[in-house]
Amino acid sequence: MLSPKLLVSIHLPVKRTQAIGPVRKTQSFEVIPPGGVAGNNRLSKEVPMKKQAGFTLIELVMVIVILGVLAVTALPKFVDLKSDAQTAALQGVMGALSSANAVNYAARSAKGTTAGSAVTTCLTASQVLQGGALPSGYSFSPSTAGTVTVAAGASVECVVTQDGSGITSTFTAIGIL
Repeated sequence: MLSPKLLVSIHLPVKRTQAIGPVRKTQSFEVIPPGGVAGNNRLSKEVPMKKQAGFTLIELVMVIVILGVLAVTALPKFVDLKSDAQTAALQGVMGALSSANAVNYAARSAKGTTAGSAVTTCLTASQVLQGGALPSGYSFSPSTAGTVTVAAGASVECVVTQDGSGITSTFTAIGIL
């Protein structure tokens, strides 16, 4: 006679909700004794599987592609910042020269020779700045422009070059004695 054997069957029912959604997986273990009927056994037990966490390969690839596209579109905006910074610095110096000359002209006109400085050249127009001269790294262009004379009450355009970059800009010097 054959010895009684226990038959073990594993059922893996999978239940899906929508096309894309959470997946519920369970494992059923059922021990069927010889001559027994499946499903009527008190030894049957349904054990839920652990939910797996993580990202799929396609999700990771899509994130990398999106980051690559963002990097390609953003990178050119930051490549040429040096020339923009140099141009902005030169414009700042020109604004300071124009403002200093306007304030000097107004002070000298209102209070006479006791206030402000006489402006007769582009070079003396730059001396009304707080430091008394052009900041380092800037010069008049062409080099003789520092000696161009300005008549009293007249104005002249003085050209300043940023050394190293060659960028130029102008400011208006107003002559006053």
